[in-house]
Amino acid sequence: MDAVATLCSSNTRARITFDHTTDTRFSSATDVLGCTNLNDPYTFTTQLYPGTYKVTVTRGGSGGSTLPNWATVSSTSFTVNAPQANVVFDVPIPPLHTVSGRITINGMDAVATLCSSSTRARITFEHLTDTRFSSATDVLGCTNLTDPYDFTTQLYPGIYKVTVTRGSSGGSTLPSWATVAVARLQVP
Repeated sequence: MDAVATLCSSNTRARITFDHTTDTRFSSATDVLGCTNLNDPYTFTTQLYPGTYKVTVTRGGSGGSTLPNWATVSSTSFTVNAPQANVVFDVPIPPLHTVSGRITINGMDAVATLCSSSTRARITFEHLTDTRFSSATDVLGCTNLTDPYDFTTQLYPGIYKVTVTRGSSGGSTLPSWATVAVARLQVP
């Protein structure tokens, strides 16, 4: 895996699970350990019994891991019948796209009734075909009552249902119920 960490620690960066396809007694897992340099490769060494395995890669506990938050089946038929070196399990990750905008009320900029550090709104992006890509972001507190309800987030390609809910700030003028702001937002 040619992944690059964003933070090094002793925490596990990835877990690789080898599920034996005919005899679960031979299933195994190994961890990709933490790093000392950001460009340390995601290498592993393990011992496996002969046979065919389904290989799944998941993100470890390291906050610096660049792997996605979901499990990825990297191989459905990895065959072991002799020692192997330099095996690569690819984790395809679609590109993230920046999405930014503003929340309005009836087409007008929302205005707070008081400012605090509490969130004014929560925006949920529900991916309609792959829930692994669903996400949420908050509109942070304000310093001026007229500060716009602006947001910026990163989303994977696809179609999203966008729902806006009131944040924890008592000064938010959004309604107390969830509102579907966009039924089908296309992210290229």
